[in-house]
Amino acid sequence: MTKTNFTKVEEALNEGLRKMTASHLLEMADSSAKTGGVTSNPFQAAIKRLIALLKHDLKQLEKQDPDFYQNLGLKKPGLKKLLSDPEHLTPEDWESIKQIKEKIDQYKQKTPAPADEQIIQKERRKHINKRFNINEKWLPLK
Repeated sequence: MTKTNFTKVEEALNEGLRKMTASHLLEMADSSAKTGGVTSNPFQAAIKRLIALLKHDLKQLEKQDPDFYQNLGLKKPGLKKLLSDPEHLTPEDWESIKQIKEKIDQYKQKTPAPADEQIIQKERRKHINKRFNINEKWLPLK
């Protein structure tokens, strides 16, 4: 049996994929130009990034301390409603967001981060009887 040379087929496939990729990128550029794209309004992109960072901070602090909202005097539903629609925020809303961000920063400075040794000890206790290839959510065998 003779060996088959697939180089021509591989080259044709690569050429077809390259054309498809180029046409897809051109379509994306056209649609971005029609809608304005991110590059035409960097202010809007910065607002979205700021809101995303604030949401991330809130989520992390809530994991660390479930009573976080009560400690800062914030209401979770009102805060979620405020952060849900960043395009329609009034200047008063931005002032309240600024104050919330300052409260969060102060709270972060007050609460000490757990030391490396504490984290290591916690993980050691967790992994003493660890079974391999078993999902941690499953109930243990008894």
